[in-house]
Amino acid sequence: ANLIAHARFDLHCSDATLKDTKEALQKKNIYMERLWSCPRRELTLVYHTDVLMKHLTSPDIWAYLMTLGYPMNLDLSSILSHLKLRVIESGGFPHEIGVFLGY
Repeated sequence: ANLIAHARFDLHCSDATLKDTKEALQKKNIYMERLWSCPRRELTLVYHTDVLMKHLTSPDIWAYLMTLGYPMNLDLSSILSHLKLRVIESGGFPHEIGVFLGY
């Protein structure tokens, strides 16, 4: 996965262009998830679903994430929702963001 800090997409990119980009990426099982947004900036996680899930569910990483309150199910949507909450709560980058990025 990669984390991209950028100007908001809607300031520099039409809805049609963004939709086309997301569709092209999804054909390769790559997704974009907005983790945080303000009027001018966004943090977007770009990830390959299968690779990210395989990484996150390795025993050591999974045990670590559970100590931080991540859901015990294997639903990526729930995991990413919790990550969004942690980004907001930390006011920036929670320590575990490195786990999602493969550090």
